[in-house]
Amino acid sequence: MTDSIIFIVITLIFVGLTFLFNFFGKIIVNNYWFWAVPSLVFLVYFIAIRYWNDWVSLHNYLQTNGSIWMRPAPTLYEDSVVVSKALLLDMCPFVSLALPFSLIVDKSRRLAQTLAPFAILGAGVTIPFIAFSDPSAEISWKYIFAGNDMPIYFFMHFYLMVYGTMVLSNSRNRKWINLLDVHLFAVFYFGYVCFVSYTTNTVWNVTGINENDWMYGEYRAVKDIFHLGWPWVMVVSFSLGYVFIVGIVAINIWWKIRKQKKDPKFINPKFLKKKRNKIKHSLNAR
Repeated sequence: MTDSIIFIVITLIFVGLTFLFNFFGKIIVNNYWFWAVPSLVFLVYFIAIRYWNDWVSLHNYLQTNGSIWMRPAPTLYEDSVVVSKALLLDMCPFVSLALPFSLIVDKSRRLAQTLAPFAILGAGVTIPFIAFSDPSAEISWKYIFAGNDMPIYFFMHFYLMVYGTMVLSNSRNRKWINLLDVHLFAVFYFGYVCFVSYTTNTVWNVTGINENDWMYGEYRAVKDIFHLGWPWVMVVSFSLGYVFIVGIVAINIWWKIRKQKKDPKFINPKFLKKKRNKIKHSLNAR
């Protein structure tokens, strides 16, 4: 329990520090390299420490068991985890790859702003229970940055919470249409998970779309907290998650639109540059 509190405190301290950029670092956060360089470092680190090994495990599994597609019977827990990790059927590892990648390739950060609330939710429901979900968790530099039995388990969720909050709080040029982006991503990702889970008969570690995750797997603590059985524990949990994500995105958009109306400098500098060029061109035409 003490370890869980320390993990929470560490995360909250860094999340609090990210809000300082709203007041003292506006020039910095509008610089592409501020987002791209740390994101590239984390992406390489995540692949080297965790994701590469997941694909090695899948390769070894295929050498022994053959194809993973259209298997007649549900896979065992160990087999499901191998497939799930390699094919990113758990949302947190998926977003851990997608978020830094989006910050590297998309200067507008629109895709990152779509992923950010999912990163915050995933980290928010995981970090308080790390000591329970990862029996090897301990307060040490090695565990924080590399992990033990579960590679970079804390650091992955720490990154999601800190960078998810930083992306969302420093978003610019927000519009209500951005709410649609969140829904489209949810449809895309859960559609992908459902398709792969069905075609590979993977029934564990699949972001809660299967009963096993709630009754015996990574979400069993949620079942114990709500005292609900299947499928109501999934319905209630997903509904609360939906309300949380839509709620923070709606508040973020409302706040940013309000700020943009009061302070034109608050709008994305790229937008302002285009506006200045248009005015300059109009003056030259005269």
